Amino acid sequence: MIVTPDGETVYVTNAGDDTMSVYEADSLELRATIDLSAGPHGLRASPDGSTVVVANTTAGAIDVVDTATNAVAASIPVGDSPPQVAVSADGRYVYVTLIGSSSVVKVDLAEQQVIGSVAVPAPRCSFTSPPTGRGCSRRTKVPTTRPAPR
Repeated sequence: MIVTPDGETVYVTNAGDDTMSVYEADSLELRATIDLSAGPHGLRASPDGSTVVVANTTAGAIDVVDTATNAVAASIPVGDSPPQVAVSADGRYVYVTLIGSSSVVKVDLAEQQVIGSVAVPAPRCSFTSPPTGRGCSRRTKVPTTRPAPR
């Protein structure tokens, strides 16, 4: 789930039916439901809010959604099992983690194609897009038992 940079719209991926719900942020009124490629998961908005990019794990593609029309403008094949995306600060590139090949690919949105790839070590890393523009999160094991109270 994300909120657009202007704070007006909330986008939520729905893996159960391969759609994305679009809500007005203040009222939570449903504005649109967008059909996506199979297995939508991670998503990010471009810095200017004009697009939302969705990683589709089952389809092996990213969908680029035009936020003015709430329609898929492009579906770009990227590789095996992409769970997350990050959008560059200028909105030109998307970086996509691929679980199947333990790699990160770079996509040129204007060209609508993968233009680079790099292997990443295990455990796999999912890129995030914090306000600083860079980041990497790793899942950590959470203890299943708690210490006895004193």
